[in-house]
Amino acid sequence: MTPWFRTLFLFSSFGPLYVLFAASLYVQGVRLWWGGVIAFAMAVIVFLWLKSRFKRKSVIRKAITVESNLDEGVFSYLVSYFPPFMTDSFSDPAKAIPIVIFYATMVFLLFRSSTIYINPFFIASGYRLYRGRLEGSNRSIVLITNRQDIIDGDMLSLYEVHPSRLYFGE
Repeated sequence: MTPWFRTLFLFSSFGPLYVLFAASLYVQGVRLWWGGVIAFAMAVIVFLWLKSRFKRKSVIRKAITVESNLDEGVFSYLVSYFPPFMTDSFSDPAKAIPIVIFYATMVFLLFRSSTIYINPFFIASGYRLYRGRLEGSNRSIVLITNRQDIIDGDMLSLYEVHPSRLYFGE
Protein backbone atom coordinates (compact mmCIF):
# COMPACT_ATOMS: atom_id res chain seq x y z
CA MET A 1 0.00 0.00 0.00
CA THR A 2 1.47 3.27 -1.05
CA PRO A 3 1.57 6.35 1.20
CA TRP A 4 -1.15 7.80 -1.07
CA PHE A 5 -3.41 4.80 -0.37
CA ARG A 6 -2.82 5.19 3.39
CA THR A 7 -3.58 8.92 3.10
CA LEU A 8 -6.88 8.15 1.37
CA PHE A 9 -7.65 5.57 4.06
CA LEU A 10 -7.06 8.20 6.75
CA PHE A 11 -9.05 10.86 4.87
CA SER A 12 -12.07 8.58 4.64
CA SER A 13 -11.88 7.63 8.31
CA PHE A 14 -12.53 11.25 9.29
CA GLY A 15 -15.82 11.36 7.34
CA PRO A 16 -18.11 11.85 10.35
CA LEU A 17 -15.80 14.58 11.64
CA TYR A 18 -16.32 16.61 8.45
CA VAL A 19 -20.07 16.69 9.15
CA LEU A 20 -19.43 17.95 12.68
CA PHE A 21 -17.16 20.69 11.36
CA ALA A 22 -19.80 21.68 8.81
CA ALA A 23 -22.48 21.88 11.50
CA SER A 24 -20.22 23.88 13.81
CA LEU A 25 -19.31 26.32 11.04
CA TYR A 26 -22.96 26.64 9.97
CA VAL A 27 -24.07 27.47 13.52
CA GLN A 28 -21.30 30.07 13.76
CA GLY A 29 -22.45 31.67 10.50
CA VAL A 30 -19.28 30.84 8.59
CA ARG A 31 -20.09 30.69 4.88
CA LEU A 32 -17.73 27.83 4.13
CA TRP A 33 -19.75 25.31 6.16
CA TRP A 34 -20.66 23.50 2.93
CA GLY A 35 -16.98 22.55 2.57
CA GLY A 36 -17.48 20.05 5.40
CA VAL A 37 -20.46 18.54 3.61
CA ILE A 38 -18.42 18.19 0.41
CA ALA A 39 -15.53 16.65 2.39
CA PHE A 40 -17.98 14.15 3.94
CA ALA A 41 -19.35 13.19 0.51
CA MET A 42 -15.79 12.78 -0.79
CA ALA A 43 -14.90 10.64 2.26
CA VAL A 44 -17.80 8.30 1.48
CA ILE A 45 -16.74 8.06 -2.17
CA VAL A 46 -13.11 7.41 -1.18
CA PHE A 47 -14.23 4.74 1.31
CA LEU A 48 -16.28 2.95 -1.35
CA TRP A 49 -13.38 3.16 -3.80
CA LEU A 50 -10.92 1.77 -1.23
CA LYS A 51 -13.30 -1.05 -0.36
CA SER A 52 -13.68 -1.94 -4.05
CA ARG A 53 -9.91 -2.37 -4.32
CA PHE A 54 -9.67 -4.94 -1.52
CA LYS A 55 -10.32 -7.90 -3.83
CA ARG A 56 -7.90 -6.85 -6.57
CA LYS A 57 -5.12 -9.23 -5.58
CA SER A 58 -5.20 -13.01 -5.65
CA VAL A 59 -6.84 -14.85 -2.81
CA ILE A 60 -5.07 -17.15 -0.35
CA ARG A 61 -6.62 -19.53 2.18
CA LYS A 62 -5.05 -19.31 5.64
CA ALA A 63 -6.01 -19.97 9.22
CA ILE A 64 -5.92 -16.97 11.50
CA THR A 65 -5.34 -16.54 15.21
CA VAL A 66 -7.09 -13.49 16.64
CA GLU A 67 -5.12 -11.42 19.16
CA SER A 68 -7.54 -8.53 19.65
CA ASN A 69 -10.62 -6.84 18.31
CA LEU A 70 -9.72 -3.40 16.94
CA ASP A 71 -13.37 -2.29 16.62
CA GLU A 72 -13.37 -1.20 20.23
CA GLY A 73 -10.68 1.35 19.38
CA VAL A 74 -13.24 3.34 17.40
CA PHE A 75 -14.64 4.85 20.61
CA SER A 76 -11.32 6.36 21.64
CA TYR A 77 -10.92 7.45 18.02
CA LEU A 78 -14.28 9.24 18.22
CA VAL A 79 -13.00 11.30 21.18
CA SER A 80 -11.05 13.26 18.59
CA TYR A 81 -14.41 14.51 17.29
CA PHE A 82 -15.00 16.67 20.39
CA PRO A 83 -12.92 19.79 19.50
CA PRO A 84 -15.49 21.12 16.99
CA PHE A 85 -18.12 21.00 19.73
CA MET A 86 -15.94 22.93 22.17
CA THR A 87 -14.86 25.68 19.78
CA ASP A 88 -17.20 28.62 19.58
CA SER A 89 -15.31 30.50 16.86
CA PHE A 90 -13.12 29.02 14.17
CA SER A 91 -12.49 32.52 12.83
CA ASP A 92 -10.48 33.37 15.99
CA PRO A 93 -6.86 32.18 15.43
CA ALA A 94 -6.37 31.83 19.19
CA LYS A 95 -9.03 29.11 19.15
CA ALA A 96 -8.43 27.59 15.73
CA ILE A 97 -4.64 27.17 15.89
CA PRO A 98 -4.66 24.72 18.84
CA ILE A 99 -7.22 22.59 16.99
CA VAL A 100 -5.08 22.60 13.85
CA ILE A 101 -2.06 21.53 15.92
CA PHE A 102 -4.14 18.83 17.66
CA TYR A 103 -5.34 17.35 14.35
CA ALA A 104 -1.91 17.61 12.73
CA THR A 105 -0.43 15.66 15.64
CA MET A 106 -3.25 13.14 15.50
CA VAL A 107 -2.85 12.61 11.75
CA PHE A 108 0.90 12.11 12.18
CA LEU A 109 0.39 9.51 14.93
CA LEU A 110 -2.40 7.71 13.10
CA PHE A 111 -0.35 7.56 9.91
CA ARG A 112 2.50 5.92 11.81
CA SER A 113 0.35 3.24 13.45
CA SER A 114 -2.14 0.55 12.46
CA THR A 115 -4.86 2.67 14.07
CA ILE A 116 -5.18 4.27 10.64
CA TYR A 117 -7.32 1.27 9.63
CA ILE A 118 -9.97 1.94 12.28
CA ASN A 119 -12.63 3.56 10.16
CA PRO A 120 -16.14 4.35 11.44
CA PHE A 121 -17.49 3.58 7.95
CA PHE A 122 -16.32 -0.04 8.28
CA ILE A 123 -18.08 -0.48 11.59
CA ALA A 124 -21.23 1.24 10.32
CA SER A 125 -21.15 -1.06 7.26
CA GLY A 126 -20.99 -4.19 9.43
CA TYR A 127 -17.29 -4.95 8.99
CA ARG A 128 -15.04 -5.99 11.84
CA LEU A 129 -11.36 -5.24 12.40
CA TYR A 130 -9.03 -7.66 14.13
CA ARG A 131 -5.36 -7.85 14.98
CA GLY A 132 -4.10 -11.36 14.52
CA ARG A 133 -1.52 -13.73 13.09
CA LEU A 134 -1.62 -15.89 10.01
CA GLU A 135 -0.94 -19.61 10.28
CA GLY A 136 2.81 -20.16 10.19
CA SER A 137 3.73 -16.51 10.71
CA ASN A 138 4.93 -14.53 13.69
CA ARG A 139 4.03 -11.22 12.07
CA SER A 140 1.05 -9.34 13.44
CA ILE A 141 -1.53 -8.33 10.82
CA VAL A 142 -4.74 -6.31 10.67
CA LEU A 143 -7.76 -8.09 9.24
CA ILE A 144 -10.86 -6.36 7.88
CA THR A 145 -13.73 -8.79 7.47
CA ASN A 146 -17.48 -8.94 7.13
CA ARG A 147 -17.54 -12.01 9.40
CA GLN A 148 -18.91 -11.12 12.81
CA ASP A 149 -16.97 -13.70 14.79
CA ILE A 150 -13.70 -15.43 14.11
CA ILE A 151 -12.62 -18.41 16.15
CA ASP A 152 -8.90 -19.12 16.37
CA GLY A 153 -7.93 -21.43 13.55
CA ASP A 154 -10.78 -20.43 11.21
CA MET A 155 -9.78 -20.72 7.55
CA LEU A 156 -10.45 -17.50 5.66
CA SER A 157 -10.13 -16.39 2.08
CA LEU A 158 -7.68 -13.51 2.38
CA TYR A 159 -6.85 -10.68 0.01
CA GLU A 160 -3.59 -8.89 0.72
CA VAL A 161 -4.30 -5.15 0.80
CA HIS A 162 -0.92 -4.09 2.19
CA PRO A 163 1.86 -6.69 1.95
CA SER A 164 2.15 -8.67 5.18
CA ARG A 165 0.20 -6.03 7.18
CA LEU A 166 -3.41 -5.55 6.07
CA TYR A 167 -5.76 -8.22 4.75
CA PHE A 168 -9.38 -8.34 3.76
CA GLY A 169 -10.97 -11.65 4.66
CA GLU A 170 -14.16 -13.50 3.84
